[in-house]
Formats: sequence, C-alpha cells, structure tokens
Amino acid sequence: MNNLPLGKQIPQPESYAPEVLRAIPRDEARGRLGISSPLPTFAPDCPPHEPVKEVFYGIDHWHAWELSWLTKSGRPAVAVGEFFFDAASPNLVESKSLKLYLNSLNNEVYQDTEHLQGVITRDLSAASGAETKVLIYEVGESGKTPLPPSVLPLLPAEGGKSVNASYAEMDDGVPDEGKVGPGICLDALEVSRWCSEPMQDSLIAFRQWEPKPNAMCGDLPPSTVNDAELYTHLFRCNCPVTGQPDWASVKIRYSGVQLDESSVLAYLLSYRGHRAFHEECAERIFRDLRAASDPSSPRLGVPPPYFSSRPALWVGMNFLRRGGLDINVYRSTAPLAPATVRRRLPRQ
Repeated sequence: MNNLPLGKQIPQPESYAPEVLRAIPRDEARGRLGISSPLPTFAPDCPPHEPVKEVFYGIDHWHAWELSWLTKSGRPAVAVGEFFFDAASPNLVESKSLKLYLNSLNNEVYQDTEHLQGVITRDLSAASGAETKVLIYEVGESGKTPLPPSVLPLLPAEGGKSVNASYAEMDDGVPDEGKVGPGICLDALEVSRWCSEPMQDSLIAFRQWEPKPNAMCGDLPPSTVNDAELYTHLFRCNCPVTGQPDWASVKIRYSGVQLDESSVLAYLLSYRGHRAFHEECAERIFRDLRAASDPSSPRLGVPPPYFSSRPALWVGMNFLRRGGLDINVYRSTAPLAPATVRRRLPRQ
C-alpha cells in the first residue's frame, strides 16, 4: 500500500489528472477470506473468471458530494455524482485517489454533464478494470427517483420470493428517503461478550426450536426464518492505512437458520478495532453470516426435512461520508435489483 495517497501530504492537481487514481486488487483480501470473486452484476450472463465456491453478487455504490467543473462559458457548475462499481471488477478504487481525481476536474471545461459523465465513466472503468456506471444529478435531485435500468435492470421473479424480490415489493421501487426500513434494531440489545480484534464469527449463535408441551423429541435443530431483517447504526471499523474510524449503518436480510440477534450485534461490534477497507469488511460479514445461517453448514448439519426454502442473504453497509465521498457496499446471494439499493440514510 506504499503507493496509496492515504495518510500522505499530496498536492491537489491543478488540471485533469486520471493518473492519480489508484487501484487495489480485490483478490488480495478475498484470498485472506478464502472466498472467490462474485458473479458479474452488470453482465450477469458472463461466466465467472474462475470456479466460484459460493455464488454471490455485489456493487459498491459511491456518492460524490463535491463534484464540480466549468461550463463552456467558464462558469463553475456543481452536482452530485453516483458511481456504481461491480464487485466482480478486478480492482477497487482507493478513496483519497478518487477524491484527488475529482478535484482535478474542477478547472476543466466540459460541454455538458453528458460529456463529463463520459469522461468519469471511462476513467473509473479503466481503474477498476470493468464497466463502471456513473450518474450525475443536480444538487438536491440525487436519490429522488428509482435507479434507472441502465444501472441495475429490473429482475423477473423466479421460483417465488427472493431477498431482492421481497425488498422491491416492500419499497415498491421508490427510494426510501433515508429510512432504514422495517426490521429489528439491534442497538439496544444486551451484549454479554464481544472483542475488538480479531473478529470472532464464533460469536454468532442461533436460536433453538422450542419444544411443545409433552412433545416426544430428542435434540432439536435450530429454528428457521424467512426474510428476517436486522439493522444497527453502531458499526465501526478503521482505515487500514491511517487508522481513522469509519462508521456505518448495517442492514441484513436473510432466510435460513434463525440467528440470535444479540450474538449478531456482538459479532458486528467486534469490528470496532479492525483495520480494513469497507469492501473487505462487507465481504467478511457476508461470508460469516452466510455460514451461520445456512442450514447445510457443517457447523449446523440441519437435515433437509427441517428446512425446505432456499437460504438467502443480503447485506447492505452505508458508510458515512469522508472527504466528500460516502461508500455503500451491497452483497447478496441473488442478483441486485434497483429497490435493493438504499440511496441515502439521514446520517450520511
């Protein structure tokens, strides 16, 4: 990470400078986590680059709140940019380098927003190694309309409800204007134990079925749930380079073995001292929650008769802005649809 601008005094570029963008290979973190690359979100029909151990999808959705350039007349213009990186892209883009790049546009003249959008799309796609979607809105207009199909297409229902289908049905495809939505808030739960480093996925427990009176039964398997929702605003991790804290609201939707909410909170709090990029934290959480809630996990060994629905998981992490940028990371067992992307929370 020595070539990253994070934690260094870097002069602001005075003119267009796409060369300041710094790419970080995603495979390094995924190798540490023992997971493969996800399936493409923007080109779902493309085969994965390598055998996939566990299929998942994802996008990294950025807001750029300090986007500015010059019009043909030399007048400054400002807008809000939204950037959508496919989690299947080879690289993530380091945040400070993205900030420097956007600052390099401040004194450049562009014919219109479409011209600017094309330039940013080209440069971010080159840095990430895959197609990046870019939207530019007038100030105050970002998040007021559903995401266009050009970013995330509407998905047909297949074989009943999935996490994405039910989420879209809940919101009717309309932005939630910052609401976290329904679900169980974990913030006030009692937590008996948690650690700050390293994370302990063993903290995640599951609920046991309650036997009926006079029931003749031996060892009971865990309870199961369909489309349960949990959320917390207490999440914190730390930048792996500077050590500065990063705060986020986390929402989880899942079907499978019912998890104990207090233990889920304890697990999420265990990231409080951990140093990692946002995307790595999201994929570690996704990996561990999936293992904990999947009835076929070797840890649980729930026999098929006790669970007939297909396990599903969606994790969304909405990080607070830093340097005029906020990052929103989504990982899911099913392809992402427009209504599965929360546009903005009040904290952001």
